[in-house]
Amino acid sequence: MFYDRFCHLCTLKGVSPSRAGLDIGVSKTSVNGWKNGRTISSDNLQALAEYFEVSVDYLLGNTDIKTPPDNKEAIDDELIVLARRVGEVPEEDRKRIYKTFESTIDLYLEAIKKDKK
Repeated sequence: MFYDRFCHLCTLKGVSPSRAGLDIGVSKTSVNGWKNGRTISSDNLQALAEYFEVSVDYLLGNTDIKTPPDNKEAIDDELIVLARRVGEVPEEDRKRIYKTFESTIDLYLEAIKKDKK
């Protein structure tokens, strides 16, 4: 679970797992060890959590909540990944995806308004 989350966060940040490791002062050998199931030290786990701006619990798979709800940057990262993926879709289908996404947001915002009344 840890290594899968680690790789996902690397993708969101646009870095390779090796680069992320080097950025926090960890060798490529250590990163390969994590891939093969070796346990990550608590110091390195904390350094990665800070590097990716997520909680240690998220990295370990103990929660699906990356950070406290007030961290808008986590949402922005997800939107960047979505935008990259939509870029891979043929032009004619992209317009449908945009409209569907926009409609979904509109429905969500309307539901919130109704709940507040």
